[in-house]
Formats: sequence, structure tokens, C-alpha cells
Amino acid sequence: DIENNMNHIKWLAQYLVVNRASIEPNFHKTYSSFLEVIKSEKLYSQVIADTFKNIRILLNLDKSSENFRDRSLLKNQGHWLGLMLLARNKPILMVDLDMKQLVIEAYHAGQQENRQQELLFVVPFVAKVLESAKVSKVFKPPCPWTMGLMNLLAELHAEPELKLNLKFEIEVLCKNLSIDISELRPGNVLKDYQRFEKLLSFKDLGTSTPATTDKKPLKPIDTNSFNQSLGPSLTQAGNSNLPNVPSATAFCQPGGGLIMGTPQPQQPATGNNQPNAAVQPDQMQKMEGAASA
Repeated sequence: DIENNMNHIKWLAQYLVVNRASIEPNFHKTYSSFLEVIKSEKLYSQVIADTFKNIRILLNLDKSSENFRDRSLLKNQGHWLGLMLLARNKPILMVDLDMKQLVIEAYHAGQQENRQQELLFVVPFVAKVLESAKVSKVFKPPCPWTMGLMNLLAELHAEPELKLNLKFEIEVLCKNLSIDISELRPGNVLKDYQRFEKLLSFKDLGTSTPATTDKKPLKPIDTNSFNQSLGPSLTQAGNSNLPNVPSATAFCQPGGGLIMGTPQPQQPATGNNQPNAAVQPDQMQKMEGAASA
């Protein structure tokens, strides 16, 4: 029973995705029917996971050279992904693959390098994924998710320097989805550089190292050792490894500035700063008379 053998499931899923679906687009419907006949949820989930993994590998390849084979593999994987998800009324989550971000990044990469190699990979891939939306009850036009991507492709189609084969891919997609490209409403997403910077910042946050969870609880600050002008006293830091350091107030001169040096000993108060003298005898008698009264 394949349902109870995970090793068989992984082998069959990888063989189906890498050795068959990526190079035989004419048999995609046959392989899809094969999965429906088996009725194995574990096998289907493993096929989807391997498909996303293979797509990420192809998208991360070096696109600087004319590599027609890798472009064909990516295009076939896009058609297979759309058949596995969109045709079955299942969404493509952004955490797995953000196709709008793919198009935006490919457009800006093509501008920076003064060539359109990134778009030659991404646009046919996205077009093949969306091609399966025509048989979907959920994602066929006028689905907002599908129309958002179509409007982005229409904005790209309006670029005067876009290659003719890329324009042809977009026009064929519109024909398959029964959409008139002149009726689409292209926006200004590709030229929105603030949006592009936000996408890059979110991408950097996603690759940042996660924060450690074994944090020690912070000790409460003793309010008695707090100096309002200089903060907590250095001697109250609570670290036994530190040497005995005089408090920060010892470095404070009457002018209010901090200087480096040894603390000065306190001078005895003289002159007007002496405490009040002892009570005179006549004042003591007056106080005793008032107390007896």
C-alpha cells in the first residue's frame, strides 16, 4: 500500500515531477488523471512540495546566458503547477510563490542589466501557470487574483522596449482566457519604486536570522539607586564580575559635566553652609514657658 510507505511516496513524487512533468508537457493531463485515480493525499501533497522545490531551483539559476533548456523546463513546471492547483480550484499561496513579485523583480533586474533575460524566464512561466485558470470555477476571469496578474502583464505589454516574443506570450494568454487585452486596466505597479523597495525589505526580513527564544527575564531596576540625571548607578548593575567602580555621581563636577579622574573627597562645610548653632538659653526658656502654658 503506497499510502503507508513514505519512501515510495517520495520516490514516485520526485520521479513524476522531475523526470516526467518537467520534460513531457503533452502528458500533463495523463499524469494528473493518474494522481486522481490513486486518490492518495500524501502523494498529492508530496508532488506539490516537489513542484515548488523544482521551480525555486530553476528560478535561482543563472539567467545571464541564453539557456533555452532551463526556460523550457520552467515553462513546463508552470503549466504543471497550474494544472495541479488552479485547475483543481486550489490557490497558490504567497508564502509558496508570489508571482506578482516575480514579475516586478524581473522587470527591475532587466532594467538594471540593460537586458531582459529575467523576463524571458518569468513571463512564460507566469503565463503557463495562469493558463489553467480557464478551467477553474474559482480562478477564471473575472477573479480578482487572476485579473490583478493580468493587469500587471498588460502594463508590461505596453512597454515599448519589451521583446516581441514576450508580448506574444501575453497575447496568447489573453486569448486562452477569453480576455481582450485592450479591456485590461494596467496600472503603475512596475514604475512604483516605493513598492519595489518595500518588496525588497520584506524579502530581506524573511531571510534574516530568527531571534532566540531562550532569553533571560530582565531584572527590575532598583528605584533607590536611580539617579534622575545620570541613570542607574554603576555600582548597582548587579554583575559580580565587574570590579568595584565608584558611582557616576563621583565623576560629576558642580558645572554639570562629566570628567575622568578620581573622586574628590567631600570638604567640610564652612561659612554660611554650617548648620544652625545651638539654641540660645533665652529661646529655651521661652519654649518651656509656652509648653507649660
